[in-house]
Amino acid sequence: MAGDFLRLKEGWTVGRYIEALNKERLRWLKVGDDPQKDVEAVLKLSSAQLVRDNVDLATRWHFLADWPSDFAADAAAAAWDLDTGDEAVLEDLSELVDRSLVLFDERTFQYKLHDLMKPIAAGLFA
Repeated sequence: MAGDFLRLKEGWTVGRYIEALNKERLRWLKVGDDPQKDVEAVLKLSSAQLVRDNVDLATRWHFLADWPSDFAADAAAAAWDLDTGDEAVLEDLSELVDRSLVLFDERTFQYKLHDLMKPIAAGLFA
């Protein structure tokens, strides 16, 4: 299907197609009209609660939305303009992991946002 789409739409690049696909993916993760089966609504509820509970942490989570790959705690510290030795960095990352807003790989000690969470984090204050 993707190949046919790109063949028929001469103005579209593969990169543009992938970007559009990523943007649209959340809209299609629903089962009928049941709001309890709407993945986007569930994800947005978690992020909205983060804003209510801790707007500063929500803002820091928002800054991670554009991160292209896995990252270490020191990279998050740099993105948040905090000292890499600041204990608040690990505390904040741990809270984001506890809320399932960030994933942590214990083997590599790397963090990442699930690809479904990136658009939620990016649009948090939109």
